[in-house]
Amino acid sequence: MVFWPTAIFDKDAFLDTIEQYLTERLRPNCVILIMRDVIFNTVREQLKEDPYIRARLSETPLKIVGYNKNGDRSKSEDLFQDHPSEVDMESFKRAAIIHIFTQHQGFVEATKVYHFENPSKRHSSKFIRLANILRRAEEISFLAFCCLPFFTDRTKVVYVDTSSLHLIVFAILEQLRSFDSSLTLFPINFESYFSLSEGEFNFQYAAESIVLLSASTSGGLAKRLMTDYQFDSNQIVQFLYLGKNEPETNVVCNLTKNGDFGFEPIFAREAADCEYCKRYSIPIPILSDQFVFAGPQQSPLKIIEANQHEDSKNFWECATGNQALSIVFPSDSSDSCTTHFFIDLTKLLEEDSFRKRLDYLLARSFPARARLIVTTQEDTGHIAEYIQKHIGGKTRVSKINDLKQKEIDINGDAPVVVVADAVESGISLQDLSRRLRKISDKAPLIYFIGVSKSSGDKSRENLRSTLTFAAGPAKHIYEVVHSVRLPRSSKDNSWSQERQLIMNPEFSGIIEKSMRPYFDKRKEILASSKPCLNELFVPNLPEGRMQLQPGFAFWKGLEKSASSEADVFFTIASVLQNIRALGKSDEPHPKPAIRSNWLQQTLIDPTTFSRFNDPIIQACFLRAASAFEQNYSADEELSLSMANIVLDALSRASSEPAGSASEFLLALITKRLQLSENSIDKIKKASVNQDSITGAFHSYLRTAL
Repeated sequence: MVFWPTAIFDKDAFLDTIEQYLTERLRPNCVILIMRDVIFNTVREQLKEDPYIRARLSETPLKIVGYNKNGDRSKSEDLFQDHPSEVDMESFKRAAIIHIFTQHQGFVEATKVYHFENPSKRHSSKFIRLANILRRAEEISFLAFCCLPFFTDRTKVVYVDTSSLHLIVFAILEQLRSFDSSLTLFPINFESYFSLSEGEFNFQYAAESIVLLSASTSGGLAKRLMTDYQFDSNQIVQFLYLGKNEPETNVVCNLTKNGDFGFEPIFAREAADCEYCKRYSIPIPILSDQFVFAGPQQSPLKIIEANQHEDSKNFWECATGNQALSIVFPSDSSDSCTTHFFIDLTKLLEEDSFRKRLDYLLARSFPARARLIVTTQEDTGHIAEYIQKHIGGKTRVSKINDLKQKEIDINGDAPVVVVADAVESGISLQDLSRRLRKISDKAPLIYFIGVSKSSGDKSRENLRSTLTFAAGPAKHIYEVVHSVRLPRSSKDNSWSQERQLIMNPEFSGIIEKSMRPYFDKRKEILASSKPCLNELFVPNLPEGRMQLQPGFAFWKGLEKSASSEADVFFTIASVLQNIRALGKSDEPHPKPAIRSNWLQQTLIDPTTFSRFNDPIIQACFLRAASAFEQNYSADEELSLSMANIVLDALSRASSEPAGSASEFLLALITKRLQLSENSIDKIKKASVNQDSITGAFHSYLRTAL
């Protein structure tokens, strides 16, 4: 069946279509050409007189069918030979529309981590977007032809629920005018539920109009138009319908599955009964009459003890309270990014719990035939030296710059032990692995890692699968003493931003004379590029140093007589990274997750800063959370909540030398924390002692923001 889309017949184009079809497919039983009846006679004469089409079709009947302005078959004739079959026009229309819908992906489908909130406020896993299928002019003309039976001479206005339907309306008008040049149609977009919900739209031409709706799964919009605006059911035409109930109005194409043809109904549920929400899938609102996704949906997340990963709890037991953890401030002299989460393995090896885990892994996996331990050039070699002593000095330690094919003998299939103190990206280990395999692809490799600092399970497993891949009968062995989730190291972090601020002449120009020695010293600390246990945060007064109060929620059950600022920062950074890792997974999780993408944006709930009110913990959250996770500027309520927490810290700044007021102001200045203009104005008006670190930041805040 061939639909001719225009009021001018192009015989050559039609013959090309037939030729292409016959080249690609089997010869059909019949060819049926559907057209407007105003060109019926012209088409008949052209085709009858053409010897090529008659010879090419051979014994295949050719039937031409003309339709009138109501879309009804008005003329029909068999050319060359009779064909007794009648044209089932309705079945043809439905089949063709479903084909167009499928070909152009009329459904917009969700993933496992988000679903849709329809304009009706009901939730579903997919929705129909008419604009997706309005791509080709000839298909739009056909869709307009399918609408003709619902238009009468009285129809002057067409109300549509989306501007995408303007294309259909103008295509309908083009066809109607080929039958009667005096006919007119005027489309008016009432923007679906969006205008109706505000009560702003007045259907003033209702008596001489029809309402053309793009798509529906329930008929809810049609019912509302009939109930609230007194439209008759015959005045409403739903272009596409896909639902479990029979529609109460006219429908151009019912997509609902009938036999083996069509689609299963889309089940939309109220928010309170949404199965996707119960699986922690995020509802994404569909906005405007174009049915587009809303921008990033912000949702606050409260940080609680349960957000911690089990592996991390075991790590804190041996890594905190013994100066094993420190932060390395980024250096401007190097383009490379040295990890700023530094772990001192000499301190960990002093802990019984760490050594017991390492000894167990050695007893389980260290091969008796191994005579060689290899480390990367960057590795400090503490674990390698411990292993060498532990197994009785039967092996030798070889650095990677000594690892040359001519100088090293692996003894064919003798196992090689690869050791690393701490691994973040694992690039050096992968390079070492490639070199070893070039020397001997038969030698088993056994990896012993002190601490794996991965950003999530996916990156950790990718590294593991790469290193353990082997051409032999079994995989290589990969053992890790402790794993902890931490963000990837970056030169652009809170300390590099702080350093840039302090070095800014505009900032140094407003500092009180009494505060200059502190900021001069602070510049030296930030430029040192050495592991730093304390002095990570900025107090309110120079003599202040933030300390952790007993009962830290994330160290519950761990007795720590002393802890460093780095210990606390590592912990908070790990907690946040654990929640981010859940958000990056393709699978929904029973635990809340941080998601940062163009659909979803998780914010740290301001109540987190009230729940964890130790200044050092607040400072850790401000520096460990990303700017996306602390951007409250678009939500006035959340912004004011956060502003009140800042104002409370400012009110106690003079009496709390080790308070967090300076850290809040620093986060605002560097844009790691963003609030609404109204909230910023309140903070600017606060009374602050200018002869203090807090005062210096407050003075700059008033001029810079």
